[in-house]
Amino acid sequence: MLEQSVNIGIIGFVHKKEVQRILKRILTRFGKGNKFFIYEGIFERSPRYKIYSLNEIISSVSLIVSIGGDGTILALARELRGKTIPVLPVKLGGLGFLTQFTEDELFLHFSDILKGKGYLIEKRMMISGSLKGVSRSINFECLNEVVVSKSSKSRMLKIKVSVDGKFLTQLPSDGLIISTPTGSTGHSLSAGGPIIHPLQDLFTITPICAHMLTNRPIVIPAASKISIEIITKFSDVFITIDGQVNYPVEEDDLIIVRKSPHRIHLIRQKDKDFFSVLRTKLGWGMEEKR
Repeated sequence: MLEQSVNIGIIGFVHKKEVQRILKRILTRFGKGNKFFIYEGIFERSPRYKIYSLNEIISSVSLIVSIGGDGTILALARELRGKTIPVLPVKLGGLGFLTQFTEDELFLHFSDILKGKGYLIEKRMMISGSLKGVSRSINFECLNEVVVSKSSKSRMLKIKVSVDGKFLTQLPSDGLIISTPTGSTGHSLSAGGPIIHPLQDLFTITPICAHMLTNRPIVIPAASKISIEIITKFSDVFITIDGQVNYPVEEDDLIIVRKSPHRIHLIRQKDKDFFSVLRTKLGWGMEEKR
């Protein structure tokens, strides 16, 4: 439960003029009695407000309002590093599976949220991964997915996948997606993967343009350790983290994916369940327009 006087972080990475407009509305209506920590990246020039780095915000607040799209949430999730600060996601444009509050809904519900009423917190599973080779070791965390893919000029990849040390498959394809339930409505869905309820703890392994029809997506327990090796000698191969961070894969690198010990805490309206979001975003159950 939040207290009535709250330290609140406001962040946004894109749509800066829209974020600034909503920020002004928030400060006008809720500024009295609360302290706002405004992210420096919202402004291209020094504003009249006191501004803070993302690290300063994360270490100081008990609530973060994220204004933007799903990409804003994905970037924030990587920076929280296990902090259990509730995040209120406000949608600006785009499809937005994670950003479930519209601007109007933010102002309708914000007073109750500051009082600790009228909302639920969803604790979403995250990924902890590593890219290890002869000369380097890179560790990362993400919310949606890890994508192994090739450059547009590269040949087909052969990818060896093992689960808990047991060989699963050698996959001829254009790549591979390992997603969380939250990420199952993203890139994995576009590649033919299943939709998983976001409060489950599972991994989905989805091939990208598999060259054998028998290679299908598979769902495995979240406690699994997934190991990936590139057998092809050697194309331009990359791993992409939540569609935002890229690392080149070098020969003899080993990619490891596990469930993270950390979760992101997302605020959700009580009257908006996952199935209503699916119906709205994907148009399920709608009558055909004539």
